[in-house]
Amino acid sequence: MPGSSLTLPSLPPCLACGSKRITKKGKRRTRHEDRQRHRCDACGHFFVREITKSQYPVRLVMEALSHYNLGYPSAATLRYLRRRFRIEVPEKTFRSWYV
Repeated sequence: MPGSSLTLPSLPPCLACGSKRITKKGKRRTRHEDRQRHRCDACGHFFVREITKSQYPVRLVMEALSHYNLGYPSAATLRYLRRRFRIEVPEKTFRSWYV
């Protein structure tokens, strides 16, 4: 298609030295999901690109907030998450996401 360009997501720069020479090096298993590990070819530093500091998957958090914003009460949203993702989210944690 003329005029359209498809771009691939770029790898994050190294957190230690700022180099763009990054390669993917496996996955790191967390409690609820796997996260991509990266290695800097310049300094050898390994790191995981953190989208969020939460231990819960980003998809779960976004779906919880969307469900709550549709007008469902927090108790119904927590039941929905438990049924859909099979993950028990404490109410205090859920409240911290939308405050």
